[in-house]
Amino acid sequence: MQASLLLGEQAPLFSARSTEGDFLFENFREKWLFLLFCHEAFDTIATTEIISLNRSIKFFSDYKCQPLIITSSSLFSNLAWIYSIYQQNGEQIDLPVLEDPTCKIFEAYQGSNHCRKNRFFFLIDPYNTIRWMCHYPSSIGLSIEEVLRTLSALQHSDQNNTLIPVNWRPGEKSFSETAFDRKTMISIGEKWFYPL
Repeated sequence: MQASLLLGEQAPLFSARSTEGDFLFENFREKWLFLLFCHEAFDTIATTEIISLNRSIKFFSDYKCQPLIITSSSLFSNLAWIYSIYQQNGEQIDLPVLEDPTCKIFEAYQGSNHCRKNRFFFLIDPYNTIRWMCHYPSSIGLSIEEVLRTLSALQHSDQNNTLIPVNWRPGEKSFSETAFDRKTMISIGEKWFYPL
């Protein structure tokens, strides 16, 4: 049995055909990646997610992040899916939807259990490090707003070497790490553990 992927580990590399051409993981070294795993094309919840992601692409671009949707369906099923979305909603899906009919990518990211069909996603930084991952029920769509908030928080924390408090939004205050020794604690004063 394969060990679970953990935050801070290197993301498994892969290549695949997509609705926007061939995808090679190594070609995105300078960008963050948001990998959304959907078990199959034409899934009702996944359809709402792909439309929402497509409408939010500018915000992802602002954070130098490329969203990718990965399905266990074939390229031709994925193409039919995005064409169906276009026919029904007039929405042109510009995001790459990658095929994984052999489930090799799903297995590498430990989501190959088709019986449960849980949804899951990963945020991967430009150094190929897994920074956030989430598994969630198949009956509930993800929150694009929370994905963008967390992406922004991770980047802000990295750039400023700070901690991000609960419900933080871009532009709000973050703070330095708390004291880890008695002398630093005394020099900071009574707010050593609660810097807000």
